[in-house]
Amino acid sequence: MEDKDSKLLKSTFYFKWIFASLAVLLLLLACSLYSLYSIRKMQESNAENAKRIAELQEQMKLVTESNALTVFGLEQMGEMQRVGDSSTTTDNVLKRKLDSLERQNYHNALMARLEAMNASVLSKAQDDSKQLYANYLTHINSILVFFGVLISVIIFSVSYLFNKKTDEVIKEHEEKLEEQDKKLKELVEQTNKSAKEAKQSADEILAISAIASIISTAKTFEAKGEYDRALDYYKTAVIECETKLGKEHLYTATTYGNIAGVYWLKDDYDEALKYLEKALKIRETKLGKDHIDTSETYNNIAVMYDEKGDYDRALVYYMKALEIKETKLGKNHPDTACTYNNIAGVYYAKGDYDNALKYHKKALEIRETKLGEDHPDTASSYNNLAFVFDSKRDHFNALRYFVKAIKVWLNRDYRHPDAKLYFDNMKRCYNKSKKNQPFEGWVKDQLNDGERAAFSKLMEGE
Repeated sequence: MEDKDSKLLKSTFYFKWIFASLAVLLLLLACSLYSLYSIRKMQESNAENAKRIAELQEQMKLVTESNALTVFGLEQMGEMQRVGDSSTTTDNVLKRKLDSLERQNYHNALMARLEAMNASVLSKAQDDSKQLYANYLTHINSILVFFGVLISVIIFSVSYLFNKKTDEVIKEHEEKLEEQDKKLKELVEQTNKSAKEAKQSADEILAISAIASIISTAKTFEAKGEYDRALDYYKTAVIECETKLGKEHLYTATTYGNIAGVYWLKDDYDEALKYLEKALKIRETKLGKDHIDTSETYNNIAVMYDEKGDYDRALVYYMKALEIKETKLGKNHPDTACTYNNIAGVYYAKGDYDNALKYHKKALEIRETKLGEDHPDTASSYNNLAFVFDSKRDHFNALRYFVKAIKVWLNRDYRHPDAKLYFDNMKRCYNKSKKNQPFEGWVKDQLNDGERAAFSKLMEGE
């Protein structure tokens, strides 16, 4: 590919060079033709001057002959007068001789003027011829000098352009080679990196597969309530993670979170927080502080502080989790509703019932819209709101939301534990409201026929 490009560049350059040479040759040809034309014009001018000289000479010859005839005629006329008039006196003879002599002088003067004119014309013609010849030589010398300078400039320019173009071609060729070498090195590095990553990935998959088996066993003991044995397996899994995957690996962070969950079940919140902090550090470094998985760790840390009664610190971490969820998931997402619910729970524990109502209502609005009024999570929000109103001694609204909560389970499955829980909460609130109507009769008034039948079965199960 490189040779083809070089040949193409050279061919293009040669074509341009040949075109420039042809243009120069055409210019030289035009100059030569112009020189020939100039010489031709000079020759025509010389011929014209020669013709004029010849005409002048012919005119002088005619004038000379005419003058000679005139003189001869005058002389003859004098002789005839002398022969015809013998009685003429000596004075008359002298007078005629003087006239003849005057005419002869006039003739000589005329001839002298003619000869002077002839000499002047000849001299001028010779001077013109010499000047023409000198101009001819000067013109020829100028043309030769011009051609010499032009050819020198052309040779220098062509040599300079050829060398410059050759340098450009070589430089461009070298740059292409350097670029290709660079790309080749990058490709080799990328290939090596990909191979290394593929090997690491394969090793990671094998390691994670082995660790996942240990974690599965730990979860089994956790589900059975054997928390200490579950912790033994989880900690073995952590050692494997730190050794084979590294202390900064995300799977290591997940295992830290599993251990924290077991300590939470054992009510050991300080140990749970220790492992959650380790998991948080890894996730903030690897994923960033605005990642959704990081928000879950913030949420779990908030739960631990909530359980410890440190509500202010719990709110700090809940708010961090909420900010990420509102940004990443949106303010109307069910997971965002869970965080609203948790924040409301902290405000309730602090005795700040107004803020508790505010966040419970936000959670309820999302759940009614996204999940529906008959969803268990929506029933939980109804129950939570009822609790807050009950604490505010607003028994009317508290009973209204308790009824909404229990209706969900009467229509779904009255045997569910939440149905019994909501029933007990509602009965306790009803008794505090000091209504005169019996509780069962009041409840049945709030229900439809199907709900009454399920409520009766719930009462019988009681």
